[in-house]
Amino acid sequence: SARLALEWIGPRSLRVRYEAPASSTPRRVCDTWRLRDGEAIYGLLERLTDSESLFSDPRLLEIWPREVGGLDLRGQQIEMFVLPTLGLYAPLHLSSAGYGLFVEGSYPGSYDLGASDADELRLCYETGADSVSRAFSYVLFAGTPAQILDAYTELSGRPFEPPEWAFRHWRWRDEH
Repeated sequence: SARLALEWIGPRSLRVRYEAPASSTPRRVCDTWRLRDGEAIYGLLERLTDSESLFSDPRLLEIWPREVGGLDLRGQQIEMFVLPTLGLYAPLHLSSAGYGLFVEGSYPGSYDLGASDADELRLCYETGADSVSRAFSYVLFAGTPAQILDAYTELSGRPFEPPEWAFRHWRWRDEH
């Protein structure tokens, strides 16, 4: 048995926290969500697809992405840990059903976005042995994509605007 705590942290933001009993040390926590027909999943990484093999050059799929699907990641499996690629990973996904989900923490995880079961989104994250890392939490955001990103950046930090000089022309050495 585990403790489930819900906390409203904003008008459209709900923190969900699972806390394992002190007597147990779970190695992994998973959550499964039912996907609607035609529901699209966006986010998680700054690339069109996750690398399929650690033994081949992982940048190849960034240069030649799959022809169909674009930014919709439904039907893929994504490992959530840092890989030596050109892209970045962030444990935030947005759904065309009007919600976003941001996993708090830095432990490795994985997402099955309808690859194993076309009707399920499953996310699993490793946990640690101490009381802090035994807990697993995520934040649910509701609204339009713009509202979700606004609430997410309010929580995680707003991007900064570069100084004005950064938008001016650049001149390289030995070029006129």
